[in-house]
Amino acid sequence: MIEELDRAGLLPSITFIFSRAACDDAVSQCLAGGLFVTSAEERLEIRGIVDAHFPDASSEELRILGFASWCDGLERGIAAHHAGLLPAFKVVVEQLFQAGLVKVVFATETLALGINMPARSVVLEKLTKWNGSVHAAVTAGEYTQLTGRAGRRGIDTQGHAIVVWHSELDPDSLAGLASARTYPLKSSFKPSYNMAINLIEKFGTHRARELLESSFAQFQADRSVVGLATQMRRSEDAIDGYQEAMECHLGDFASYMSLRRQLSDLEKDTKRDGVRERRNTATNFLNEVQRGDVIVIDAARRSSVPFVVIDEAQDMDDPRPRVMSQTRVVKRIGYTDVGDQGRTIGQIRLPATFDSRSPKTRSWLADQMSVIAKSAPPAVPTEKISDSKIDVEISRLRKAIRAHACHGCTDREEHVRWHERIYSTQREIDKLESRVATRTSSIAKEFDRICEVLTELKYLEKSSDAHTVTDAGLVLGRIYGELDLLTAECLRSSIWRELTAEQMSSAVSTLVYESRRDDDRDTQNIPEGSLGIALTEMVYKWGELKDIESQHRMDSLREMDPGFVWVTLKWARGQSIAKVLKSTDLQPGDFVRWSKQVIDLLGQISLASDDPKLAATARSAGDLINRGIVAW
Repeated sequence: MIEELDRAGLLPSITFIFSRAACDDAVSQCLAGGLFVTSAEERLEIRGIVDAHFPDASSEELRILGFASWCDGLERGIAAHHAGLLPAFKVVVEQLFQAGLVKVVFATETLALGINMPARSVVLEKLTKWNGSVHAAVTAGEYTQLTGRAGRRGIDTQGHAIVVWHSELDPDSLAGLASARTYPLKSSFKPSYNMAINLIEKFGTHRARELLESSFAQFQADRSVVGLATQMRRSEDAIDGYQEAMECHLGDFASYMSLRRQLSDLEKDTKRDGVRERRNTATNFLNEVQRGDVIVIDAARRSSVPFVVIDEAQDMDDPRPRVMSQTRVVKRIGYTDVGDQGRTIGQIRLPATFDSRSPKTRSWLADQMSVIAKSAPPAVPTEKISDSKIDVEISRLRKAIRAHACHGCTDREEHVRWHERIYSTQREIDKLESRVATRTSSIAKEFDRICEVLTELKYLEKSSDAHTVTDAGLVLGRIYGELDLLTAECLRSSIWRELTAEQMSSAVSTLVYESRRDDDRDTQNIPEGSLGIALTEMVYKWGELKDIESQHRMDSLREMDPGFVWVTLKWARGQSIAKVLKSTDLQPGDFVRWSKQVIDLLGQISLASDDPKLAATARSAGDLINRGIVAW
């Protein structure tokens, strides 16, 4: 494919492959195939630029980073570009591509955003990508963003977008992607704890709330309400038409249906209570029976059936003891088999070596059961105890229905059907009203819940209908990140105060790192000693905050991730990059990216903390990490 593009004069090109490993494999295949798209002069120029970027790099670092093969690809004019690539390597690739020296780049979709690397042609390997849970089709907006790299301003008169053919490619879908001109824009804005503190500190509660209500996210939420309101009006208009069809010449049919609805609801509730009571009775009975008990299940229309309990129930909520019937059938029975008709009539002492699979043993047990069943007293009929108040009310409603004028209408059932339509339509309207209520001012309501959490934790003080930021709140206002509240709580609780610099860097990594796969975080071992104690206290603190959030209908704090703990600890202790990455699946680019985020949070902690010792430890921790390839 690359050779064909070269012959057609369509280089430089970017081939988008939605997998880091596949991008690297594509470069390896080109190298193995002996592909060159550069001249000898260009290769010399590329080598000079690369050497200028890494004058002080050690041979060990370059070896572990695969520098030789990477440089070989660059000299041939071929490179990969993705998030797992070392940032310094990505800078070189971008510089060489913009200079026209690297002419073939295999990249993930991250290259389509925020980087100025236009090409003469763009190639899409396929039109589906993994979104973290499923393989989803590329949207029209994503297709335009990717193919928009084709065509260099001031150089090319047109760009070329190429989609690699395969058996599952649908030409009609591709045409739809290419011809789309409008793309939905969805806001991902969410207020955070840090944002709430800083807004209130600068503008006050009322002005902060007004600003959030003016956000694009709220605009989108409110705009969706318009469609719901239109649907509500249509349903209300339909109800008006149904009302006319329901009218009865003999009287008020709505009041007649109100009586019928009351009676139906009361009878359903009574039946539901009866079913619940019978289940509770049966459950209690089955939980109480013991091994060797002979029980009978009385039934009104058949003779009582005796059973002997062989094994007692194990589940208290759904007890199912194993029993044998008089016909020597062994099975388990549940509350549906017993109802409220079970009773114990005797006891058989079963030997410890009792084997229900033995025909001889079952025969002996059936004979013993028969003797007990014959001598058992008959069941005492129990009168159903009724709730006199409920029976009186049911009787009153039935009389009222029969006495109503509309009860004798010849078109009564037709009127009933129209009323049922009114009733179901009104329920739909009620649901729509509930959805409108939740979407209207939803961003401001979330802000209110955040303020409630912060007030409970003493980061805010409430006076009448406004808030004041406390000293603890000022600390939170200087911390930026997804786990800003947890970070502030760890500072306030002095969880990190006794840690060394390398231990603190390791502990802080749990607040920024996120594993690419959910199962990665479940396989991490926690260090022992003071670091392990600190990490455990952080988990407990996170759990306390989640409990407070749930009380205020919030779900803002994500889980901590220990997947970078050992990597950061080893790096902070001065181990080489080869040893650090040896036992992990991390690519060098990911390692550098997460390390820089740890350094950033450590810097925030050093500025936010009121404890000079802790601030100094945080600064030292950042210095320990900011070395080698992280500092490039």
